[in-house]
Amino acid sequence: NITNIKISINIDGLPLSKSSQRQFWPILGFIADFKKVFVIGIYYGTEKPTDSNEFLQKFVNEAKLLCKEGIIINNKNIPCIIDSIICDAPAKAFILKIKGHNGYFSCTKCITEG
Repeated sequence: NITNIKISINIDGLPLSKSSQRQFWPILGFIADFKKVFVIGIYYGTEKPTDSNEFLQKFVNEAKLLCKEGIIINNKNIPCIIDSIICDAPAKAFILKIKGHNGYFSCTKCITEG
């Protein structure tokens, strides 16, 4: 009996090779009860996406719809929840449009500069 579906999202950038500037920025999903990672979307280019809002726009629109309407499984509407969004420090800085993890006053939790 599934009462809801909790989805974890992972966003990260990764180079295709050491000798190339080409890279992927995948958006991956994981549902703990199903133990499988699935691809939600992938950006491919010679550098990271220029705008995180544009990069995430389609994902955000679809995620909002999924969370609002749920998903039908065996004729039953199951609510969906984005449980977590997981990023390493550089990806988090890009997504949140903040200074990098090694920048001055870059901690997202601190209120004291330095």
